Amino acid sequence: MAYHKFLTSEIKQPIFMLKTLSVGLIMILGSLLLTATILSLNQTYMIKAQRTTAVSSSSPSSQNQTKEVMANDKIIVSLLADSLANRLNKTAAILEVTSLLPQVRDAPYANSISPAFHGIPQNLDSPKRAVAQHILSKYHDFDIVSFIMPNGNMYILEPYSQQAHLTKNNYAFRDYYKGAVGTHNTYLGGVIVSTATGKKEAVISVPIYSNNSNQLVGIWAGDISLGAIEKSLQALNITGYNNTTHNQRVVFVDQNGKKVADSVKALSGKQNELFASLRSFKNAENGTAGSIVEQFNGTKMLITYQPVKLHSTTWAILLMRPVNNSIQMNKS
Repeated sequence: MAYHKFLTSEIKQPIFMLKTLSVGLIMILGSLLLTATILSLNQTYMIKAQRTTAVSSSSPSSQNQTKEVMANDKIIVSLLADSLANRLNKTAAILEVTSLLPQVRDAPYANSISPAFHGIPQNLDSPKRAVAQHILSKYHDFDIVSFIMPNGNMYILEPYSQQAHLTKNNYAFRDYYKGAVGTHNTYLGGVIVSTATGKKEAVISVPIYSNNSNQLVGIWAGDISLGAIEKSLQALNITGYNNTTHNQRVVFVDQNGKKVADSVKALSGKQNELFASLRSFKNAENGTAGSIVEQFNGTKMLITYQPVKLHSTTWAILLMRPVNNSIQMNKS
């Protein structure tokens, strides 16, 4: 019997590794392709933007160049939306694949949950912790992997050092818990400040149901490092911003209108900006893409937008540029 368990484990581990490795390779190749495409397009865009600024806004040449700049904005936003969607879907896939492992699909030490440990002690349920540790070591979009009980109580969290510093024991109040339980499906939560790390994060949660009774066993969740997403966005160097001139800005926005990532490093720490009242954001949340002129922070902006979906959650990509003599567009 012991040999059978060992053999089963040895067979399942390579399959798990192969699946997760494939997901990782797709993410890397997709990121490299996006970077090359954006950099090439951005060079073309900068040339056209300079030409547009140099000519009279009333000339036919200026109007044509403005249309070309707007067309490039739509291409950039589309590429960024596809890249973010792929990144989120691949991250979700890692959690979904690992949630099928038998060592993840139960909570054998639930009776050992204690407020003193903010879950179970570190030496319990090592197989589940090992899977979480493997994910964290291979996929750096994750800051935390956890298992939450059906009632919202924390069961395990890795790294354990973060579990030991949790400030809460029950997470039924979080949107990612409510979303997973309410939709019975993988759910992407909005931007939060983690009670474990103190950093800005979003959580993807996968509900696990028993095979026999379809009863909720728990939630397998991963905290996404929004810092990693923002770093990738800023590495593309597509903003055209400096300390005195604001040419264009790209922001990723969650379903509540909160900023996920900012292409402008100087504005990364500005967390009190809310985008929920923007018509462009509302249009994206309704599943449409396009461009619109509207006021943002007292400035008339041309905003190009596109939705990014993961199951029932929609985030938005907004590319914003001030409307000036170089850009002429009717408000719509």
